[in-house]
Amino acid sequence: MDLSLLLFRQIAVFFIIMFFGFAFVKYGLFKEADCEPLSRLILYIIMPCVVIKSFQMEITPEKMHGMLVIAFFTLLVHLIWIFFTYGLGKTVPVTGVEKATLIYSNSANLVIPLVSAIFGEEYLFYACIYTAVETAFLWTHANALIYGGGWGDVKTILRNPNVLAIFVGMFLFFAGIKLPDSLSVAMGSVAGMVGPASMLVMGMLMAGADLSKIMKSPRVYAICAGRLLFYPILIMLLILASGYIKAFPADKPLLLLAVLPVAAPPATIIAQFAVLYNKDAAAASAYNVLAVLLSIITMPLMIKIFQWVFG
Repeated sequence: MDLSLLLFRQIAVFFIIMFFGFAFVKYGLFKEADCEPLSRLILYIIMPCVVIKSFQMEITPEKMHGMLVIAFFTLLVHLIWIFFTYGLGKTVPVTGVEKATLIYSNSANLVIPLVSAIFGEEYLFYACIYTAVETAFLWTHANALIYGGGWGDVKTILRNPNVLAIFVGMFLFFAGIKLPDSLSVAMGSVAGMVGPASMLVMGMLMAGADLSKIMKSPRVYAICAGRLLFYPILIMLLILASGYIKAFPADKPLLLLAVLPVAAPPATIIAQFAVLYNKDAAAASAYNVLAVLLSIITMPLMIKIFQWVFG
C-alpha cells in the first residue's frame, strides 16, 4: 500500500480513538479536568518508557550513521525555523505562542505512535532521536518564547523525566546493556499505550474547546497553514536544493521518516506552557485543535509530495 494512504489510514484510526475521548467528556463520563492526570501519566511515565525501550538495540554502523543523520537534520531544521520565524516576526506581529506553534511539532505523542505503526520498531529509534533533540529546544527556546524570559533553569531541564530517559536510553545503547526480560516486557507494554492514551487526551481537550469559534478565526487558519504546509515545504525545498538525497540515496528512508514530525501539528506542550504562564492559552489550544483536525489531510499530502519530488 502507498505510504501516504497507509499514513492516512493510521491517522484515521487515531482520530476514532480521539473521538472516544471527545465523546467521554461530552456525555459526562469524564471531565475536561481529567486530562491533567492523564497528561502527567503520558508525559512522565509512558513517554520515558517509549524512549528507553527504543534505545534497546544493538549498536551497528548503520544505526550510528542513521542516528547522526537524524540528530543533525533535527538540529538544522529547528535552527532554520527559528531564524525564519524571527524574520517573520520583524514583518508581521506574531506572539510568542504563535512562534512556538510554528516552530515546534508534536514529534512525540502523535509521530512516535505513527512511526511505530507504519515503519515498525526498527525505525522507532530514529523517531526518538528527533524527539530527543526537539525536547532540548522545547524546554529552553520554546519555554522562553512563551514565558518571555530566559531559556530556563538547567537543573529543571535535566530533571525532566523525558530528558533523563534520553540520557538513560543513550547510556544503555552505547554501553550495550540490555534490560532484564521482565523489565523490558513491562516497559514495552507501558510504551504501547502511548498512541491510544495520547489520542484520548487530545479528544478530551477538543471536547472543552469552542470549535465553532475556532473555525471562524482567519488567524488560526493562517498559523495552522504555516505549521502544516509552509514550514514543511520550506524544509523539503532546502533538502532538494542541497542535493543530499541525490548524493546519499540510501538515506532517503531516514529523511522520509523525518518528514513526519516536520509536517506534524503543534507540540501539545506549547498549550501546557501557555496555561502554566497564563500566556494566550486559549489561542494555543485553538491552534492545536484545528491543526490536529487538518493534519489527517496535510500529513499524508506532505509525504506524497516528498515521494513525488524525490522518487
